[in-house]
Amino acid sequence: MYKKITDHQGGFLRDIFMSRYIDLWLNKVAKFIDGFLLENHFEVIQRVTPDSYRKIPDLRNIRQCIKVLGPVGGAQETPDSLLCLAYGKNGFVERIHRLVNWLVLSSCRYRKRLNQFDYILSSNEETLLKLKKISPCKRHLIMTDVGIDSNTVISKKVNGVHIFTFIWVGRYLFRKGLDLILESAFLIKDKKFKIIFVGDGPERKRIVAKANKLGLSSIIEFAFKVPLNQTSDFYAKSDCFLFPSFRESGGTVLAEALANQLPAIALDIGGAHTICSNKDSYLVSTKGSKQNIVEAFSKNMLLAMNDPLFEEKKMECKNRARELLSWDKKEKILEGIYSNEI
Repeated sequence: MYKKITDHQGGFLRDIFMSRYIDLWLNKVAKFIDGFLLENHFEVIQRVTPDSYRKIPDLRNIRQCIKVLGPVGGAQETPDSLLCLAYGKNGFVERIHRLVNWLVLSSCRYRKRLNQFDYILSSNEETLLKLKKISPCKRHLIMTDVGIDSNTVISKKVNGVHIFTFIWVGRYLFRKGLDLILESAFLIKDKKFKIIFVGDGPERKRIVAKANKLGLSSIIEFAFKVPLNQTSDFYAKSDCFLFPSFRESGGTVLAEALANQLPAIALDIGGAHTICSNKDSYLVSTKGSKQNIVEAFSKNMLLAMNDPLFEEKKMECKNRARELLSWDKKEKILEGIYSNEI
């Protein structure tokens, strides 16, 4: 118990330290730009890192240029109906996340800093709506914070006859929604399918134990740590991607999944709501109770396994990746902003 408490406090203090460190760094950046402008002129200044909407440098002294913020995310929150899954440390983190969002978004100082920008790019709709509420006179646009090279979109190879395979890739964290996958799989474990988990993280032992407790050991394959250049091998032998994240700004793995022609089953919130559509994926509503969401997720897993339009969805994945996520597409949007045509 003592170790859990100290780990918990240590992580919290580390986050506070990093937050303060970023603030100091942004202040230095602002001063550097002020000095640099004495000898140079900028037509556009775009703040792109870090990707949290909370961290904004004070550039109010800089005038006569277009200022662009983003893409940024972080204002999205875990749906109320799924907070029951957040116990112990996870519950504490979710409460702190909501508190910090409230403190920042209600701050007059933050409002002034946000309003210094002409364009505000949000990586998901939740962030856009909250920033638009406190800065309604600025131009707000949606732009994903992940992208792919349109020339390297992968045409997924057709596999031979095999068991329908779902895949999840990422870090074992509460907000990734792994509990939702396990509880959904439990409802349909009498069906013939397989799930591959690729990744590692602090929730690993708990998730493996829960999978065994639910009797899913014969269904789930845990790959754990896999070199980045080998991840594509797991994508190639899978049919459908699982993305049940509760509050994800974007989703690099979603971009990878679409590029590999893997339709996704995802909660209709955050980055998934922006990156995916019902033409290429299966979006699950978060309305209703936790049990309603679990049942809806499992029904979409069944639908994917038996969907006569599944091959069409795979083709739409490739189109979606090229049209929405390619760097070429983002470049055109930014060119329009820089030339003040958008």
